[in-house]
Amino acid sequence: MKQLFKMALLCAAALVATTACEKNNDENGGTAPAPQFKIEVSNIATTSAWISVTPSDRATQYYFDLIPEEDYVALNGDVGAFFEEIIAYYKMMYPTIDISLFLQNMLSTGPAEDSVMGLKPGTTYYAYAVAVDSEGNAMDGWVVEPFTTLEGGNPAACTFDFTFGNIFSTEVEFTITPSDESVAYWYAVTAVEGYPGDVIMQNDVKSELESYASANGYTVAQVVDAVTIRGTESTLWYELESDTSYYVYAYAMNEDGTAAGPVYKKQFTTTLYDISDAEISVATRVFDGDELYASDAEKFSKAQGVAVVQIEATPNSSATYWLMMLAGGDMTDTTIYPDDATINAMLEASSGFNKTVTHYYVPWSSTATLLYFAADSNMLYGPLMRQLLALSKDNTADISLYKEAASQTPSAVQSLNAARTKSSAIERKMQGKCRNMLRNIKF
Repeated sequence: MKQLFKMALLCAAALVATTACEKNNDENGGTAPAPQFKIEVSNIATTSAWISVTPSDRATQYYFDLIPEEDYVALNGDVGAFFEEIIAYYKMMYPTIDISLFLQNMLSTGPAEDSVMGLKPGTTYYAYAVAVDSEGNAMDGWVVEPFTTLEGGNPAACTFDFTFGNIFSTEVEFTITPSDESVAYWYAVTAVEGYPGDVIMQNDVKSELESYASANGYTVAQVVDAVTIRGTESTLWYELESDTSYYVYAYAMNEDGTAAGPVYKKQFTTTLYDISDAEISVATRVFDGDELYASDAEKFSKAQGVAVVQIEATPNSSATYWLMMLAGGDMTDTTIYPDDATINAMLEASSGFNKTVTHYYVPWSSTATLLYFAADSNMLYGPLMRQLLALSKDNTADISLYKEAASQTPSAVQSLNAARTKSSAIERKMQGKCRNMLRNIKF
């Protein structure tokens, strides 16, 4: 079974009539003995089971899966027709692809087994195996084995735990873990502002489910069965607003769309901007300018009496663009020098991107802040990093370690100049303060 259970259910819902399966004819036109199968169902739990199939002929190609009892009854037990509807669906959706490619991935030969997840508690299913010819036709002699999943727990007692992955400006990754995997539950994301309260929200959800069912010709129970989840759910929720607080919430739901338990929720806030994993690592060396001047007075004519700070950057695999600068004074306090204002000031003051080695001439006994960040190919920024430097002649490097300035300039670095601009008066003042600090240090 190639994880086709959900597709099989869709096909079953689409069946309006059964079709007769083809006979297994031998080369002389007679009817050959139908293949035989032994099916065993074990490890039956509330939402899962283990299916094992052993064919009498190891050369026989066959398909095996599960079908809920209600669909099995609707088909009059004709699982051959059920399988052929699956093949018909693939032919309709992918008319240019040879059916043999689908069969290669769908069919088994010899003994086979699989674990089936996502079943409904307290529900009867039929495990089945059906032989299939090279054209995708079901052959006579299929075998079924009914079983019933265990009853589920008390929905009212089910609790939910939430963990967050990446939180972006318009998207969030999260995982919901229920205390009882047999309980069906509804979950969603909604803004904190304007949240009407748990009871009103649950009633609103029920009304939406009822409206959808009525408009599309389904029962409420069918819609609830389609939209609820059992077990742990990990997902990416998108189309959110940036810099906005939201709840992700979950609660157990009955078949009629009413709440079967209390609402559990957890708050998060989207970022103002998306943060990339692009970054650079930096290595700093401080040289005595007098020593450099003594080694080459013409080359280092401006190095006398100052510290020469060498900064070397190594980008990671995600970094397409990067910028590093040395600012006078202490700029490590993000309340005084916010990241956004600092980055914008750096972009305005920059003399070039993607430098791998650069140098600054700084007075001795002064304090400076190394600022650096990177961006990926989609122009998403990584975090702004800050490193405070206290310049002293006690910790100078040997001038043999001095490297010439170098850079790796991509073709489109100017697009970084359209970076995160702000329009408010407060932001402009912050940005101006950052620019003043950046001007304190010269090359």
